[in-house]
Amino acid sequence: MGFEGLDTFSGILKGVPGKYPIHLWLRRIARAEVPRQEAEFTLWLDNTWLAVDREIDDALLARQSTFSN
Repeated sequence: MGFEGLDTFSGILKGVPGKYPIHLWLRRIARAEVPRQEAEFTLWLDNTWLAVDREIDDALLARQSTFSN
């Protein structure tokens, strides 16, 4: 599914099937934790996205095991 069309609250409501609950996790990152140099920022951003992808995968696996039982 990806995040296409999910950039607004109404987009989320339209894009996610009604039978599934919607869970949002927000994370605040202090500006001091974000690298200022382009190369370091790119590496930090890539690693952050990989961590988010793993968290989403874990949540989807947990949901599948809950719904399949």
